[in-house]
Amino acid sequence: MDVGDFASSGAAIALVAQTPLEGAGYKVAGSAPLYADGGLGAAVAPSGSATATATAEPLTVGSGAVSAALTAAVTQRVPSFDRGELLLSHDGALVDAVSLQSALGAPPGTITNLTIENLPGGKSTATLASGLYYVSIRVWSSANPTQTFHRAAFAAPVDLRNASAATISLPIN
Repeated sequence: MDVGDFASSGAAIALVAQTPLEGAGYKVAGSAPLYADGGLGAAVAPSGSATATATAEPLTVGSGAVSAALTAAVTQRVPSFDRGELLLSHDGALVDAVSLQSALGAPPGTITNLTIENLPGGKSTATLASGLYYVSIRVWSSANPTQTFHRAAFAAPVDLRNASAATISLPIN
């Protein structure tokens, strides 16, 4: 790892190779707004020029919030798409992505419930001001993805400011 001291004068930063305090390996942890910081995972050390894979521990909902869930009741009236993703965002940042493939592969008109859990939400006695989430989808046909790709954003937010659960209807087509 190369390390250097920032120079507020704008002078060039001299980088020097240093071994991390953990030794030859690295540890990773996750961090996100509205969630408690994740713990450091096990040390991972790449061998030679090989790439190492590190897995961060799942994040838990931060203080002042409760663990909430969003259920999307997905239906496709005409089988136009066989691939897709439901994207959930908060303040412009992606919170979670869920495959729509099981819902898109169901017989036309079938309701498939997809649930996203571990979302920061509020409760009836304590409002979580940041508990608004936005849903968008990306769908396409695997037979011709470039000509069939569609995206849609739902204007009304999912409101979890005073709730630990919400359900939305998500018709496709």
